[in-house]
Amino acid sequence: MGKVGVFVSKTVMYSSAGSARNPSHAGPWRLRRTYRGPTVQCPPFDPVFRLFRPGSPCLDSLLLWIAPRQRLEPYGIDPTVFDPAWAMIEVLDGEEDRLLAHQVLTRDSAWSSRATAASVLANFSGHDAAWHGLMLTLTDPDGRVREVADAVLKGSVQADIARPVGWIPAQESLVALLDGTNLWATPTVLKVLAATEIERDFGRQLIREAPDLLLAYVGAEHEETRQIAIDLLKIVSGEDFGRDPQAWSDWLSAPPGDS
Repeated sequence: MGKVGVFVSKTVMYSSAGSARNPSHAGPWRLRRTYRGPTVQCPPFDPVFRLFRPGSPCLDSLLLWIAPRQRLEPYGIDPTVFDPAWAMIEVLDGEEDRLLAHQVLTRDSAWSSRATAASVLANFSGHDAAWHGLMLTLTDPDGRVREVADAVLKGSVQADIARPVGWIPAQESLVALLDGTNLWATPTVLKVLAATEIERDFGRQLIREAPDLLLAYVGAEHEETRQIAIDLLKIVSGEDFGRDPQAWSDWLSAPPGDS
């Protein structure tokens, strides 16, 4: 899903032990930011997502943010500073890493491990299951994990690397999100479904199960909020009723053959 990385909130020293798969990662390296704070010694990098295990001092000093490189530059941040951090995530691009990421997301009790696993799924935009897993992660009980999943999905859309995705296996998660389970992520959900060209019949079925929030977006005064809802409805319907929530509601209520 594009070039992603770990956005570090304080000056941190990592020590990477390397691995048989990528021995070039061996040796210490430093990430620098303008924040004041102590240098923290993190445990050796473990490709099985144990970089931020509970008990690590990193947990008190790090916040994971996933972002395309081009999004850092407007904030005066030199993206090359984070090349080692991006490399630590990007090396986890094998099928075993993808499967393990899904396992960690659904079974691991440590929020930090789940956040790392969500960032790893950014390497697998060619797999529908990765998109499904990130949508499911938007319902994670920990807000920090939800933020990482949201940032990966949002970054994928902004980097224009989204592709058609079959969303039927993620129906339960999508209904919950459209119903307001994670209101903060609603704009991302709508943008991702539009960018990945959700299938029309399924999209209509999905929206009919939880239409209220989407229709509220259509009637919003804020233009960007309104437009992302209209864009999705236009893709699903092939119609354009503009900012008229009632017209869209009537379309959703009509038998599919009538539209």
